[in-house]
Amino acid sequence: IQNVESNGQVFYAKNLLKVYKDGKYGLINLSGKELLACNYTSIEPIKYLSNSFITEKDGKKGLVDNGGNIIIDNQYSEIEGLTNQYENGYIIKNSDGKYGLINYNKKQLLECKYDNIKNVYGSGMYVVKEDGAWEVITAEGEVKLRDKFNDATSIDNSNIIIKKDQNYSVMSIEGENKLTDYQYLEYSFDGNYIAQK
Repeated sequence: IQNVESNGQVFYAKNLLKVYKDGKYGLINLSGKELLACNYTSIEPIKYLSNSFITEKDGKKGLVDNGGNIIIDNQYSEIEGLTNQYENGYIIKNSDGKYGLINYNKKQLLECKYDNIKNVYGSGMYVVKEDGAWEVITAEGEVKLRDKFNDATSIDNSNIIIKKDQNYSVMSIEGENKLTDYQYLEYSFDGNYIAQK
């Protein structure tokens, strides 16, 4: 099964083959052992992620890993990786158009009640949209920041890079402005940022 890394490099699932039988797809290992029965209309990798395959059955999406283990049952309209690391979890969308989060250990981190969830994670916090406002919340649902930004690109330690009115800023999770009004900001390391002004 072919996939691509975020840098464009092609890679393949290790010790895994997608098979087709009686009009349905399944998974086997290179020894021919069945890992996942041929019960699915499609099995496709999540772009940029290893060990994560979206299955489709009866028009609903689910998720399995390289061993054919079911991570998410086939009950969602959309599934995508939260980040480029499968260990950080998956954004799910239910049939009502609401978003939630499930981690790799099959635990629901955030219930499906949000209008949107950004592909941003750090320090145990997430960026979600609820009732028309963007928020930074913890896995317990505690709101740290609300309605202070139009976009967020990263959370690092206790700071978040936000975008408002085409300008980038760094704000603490407590709402204190640290750096303001840059054309571009990107977290580098140890509290340092790449900045353009």
